Amino acid sequence: MKKRGWVVLIQLSSTSLVSEGSKTRYKFPPLGLLYISSLLSLHGYKVHIIDLLSFGKNITYLLSRIAEIKRKYQNDPVLIGFTAYTENVDDVIIATREIKRIYSNSLVVVGGAHAKAAYEDILKEGTVDIVSLVEGEAHIIEILKYAEGLISIEEIRGIAYLDKDQPKVNERFFIKDLDLLPLPDFSNIRYSLYRQVGIIVTSRGCPGKCIFCASRQFSGSKYRAYSAERILAEMMFLYLYFKIKNFGIMDDTFTVLKERTRKFCTYLKKYGNNRFGYAIKSRVDLLNEETLSYLKETHCDAIHIGVESADNNVLKIMQKGTSLEKSLEVIEKIASYGITPECSFIIGNPGDTPKSIYKTLIMVFLLNKYFTLYPPAVVGICTPYPGTQLAINSERLGVNIIIKDYRRYDSTQPTFETKDFTLNFLRKVQWDFQRNPEDFIDRIRKEDSELGEFYNLLDGRIKAAEKYLKIRNKVKDTLNELSKISKT
Repeated sequence: MKKRGWVVLIQLSSTSLVSEGSKTRYKFPPLGLLYISSLLSLHGYKVHIIDLLSFGKNITYLLSRIAEIKRKYQNDPVLIGFTAYTENVDDVIIATREIKRIYSNSLVVVGGAHAKAAYEDILKEGTVDIVSLVEGEAHIIEILKYAEGLISIEEIRGIAYLDKDQPKVNERFFIKDLDLLPLPDFSNIRYSLYRQVGIIVTSRGCPGKCIFCASRQFSGSKYRAYSAERILAEMMFLYLYFKIKNFGIMDDTFTVLKERTRKFCTYLKKYGNNRFGYAIKSRVDLLNEETLSYLKETHCDAIHIGVESADNNVLKIMQKGTSLEKSLEVIEKIASYGITPECSFIIGNPGDTPKSIYKTLIMVFLLNKYFTLYPPAVVGICTPYPGTQLAINSERLGVNIIIKDYRRYDSTQPTFETKDFTLNFLRKVQWDFQRNPEDFIDRIRKEDSELGEFYNLLDGRIKAAEKYLKIRNKVKDTLNELSKISKT
């Protein structure tokens, strides 16, 4: 194989206010960069991944690390690539300025969800040569052929670049058959430095239309998925090479294709030999009795669903396509199969009022009160990420975006107001609830009898769901003990 140049792929940290605890919790391998690394390695390129996000390093460290690698090769990298999300995009721009000053002959490329939505803003900085508008694996080899003078920039599909100082976009496209992609290049990192959980993404694209989500902008509206065989192969690889036994399947919605879910569970029962535990994400409208029965038989420990709000009017404005009653029913069903329901919520949405926000926090509180193995409910603050309908149609939705600093777009801080709430109201509610949730809930129940009635209604439903889970787990433990006895 012809000897190729070397490439640097970078995941930057940011100076946002996300807590160190959150960074530790999400200390996972940079999966997107590992997919690109696999393709580049297959084509003869030497790839160096620099993950500053997981290890808290800064731009000074980045520059010294690239210089250190350069001494080995005695030439500049062919390509330096960054992944940009909203929190770190300002830091990415700062880094590209320094990179272009030192490595003027290297092609600087930026990809990621934020880059796809805000490519014009990134290009106008004048420090980025190409913005990737689609999945990096789809055109990374074309980009490198351009860097090596083999094709023109007009021939690269799915990119944006400056043409006579004006942004120009080449036709976008998405990979149809994901099974054609190689496994992520896990050999290019020290897996032992990350959390020992196998993080897998088995699909791309989303059929949902939630106004707060940019998934359609990032991966398209058409749902594309790995085969059940491919999913099991990746799990077995991580188990055999890194002894990984617990997996997080991070698809927004794992159970869209019912037959794929059934086949995956069948294979896992046959070849996984009961050695794996795993968790998935799904939607309220895509979990039925049949699917849950498959998942239960294969040690699915938890299912995450985006409940988002305890107010039906807010859910309608969010275009969530569900209701509070449906969410409660699915939470009960999940628990009845011995699986922990995990739920995420958002406050400060278009349509939210103080009362609807209080209702949502009541639901969060009760889920965490009864499902005590580990808190199953998390709550964030609605954020108008670029590319979302929330950001694009903010005026129509009655949203007044106050905070423009992207470093504060981390779903933990309010950034906009509506006629029904202010930034300071959201800050106070968030602080009071986090500081002492029980006192906060007791106070609002006493102040508003309607909220008291709502609390009692949810209390009965969620308490009953938690009892289902306990009963199922007792039965499971008993069967496991009987199995051990029979084997001896």
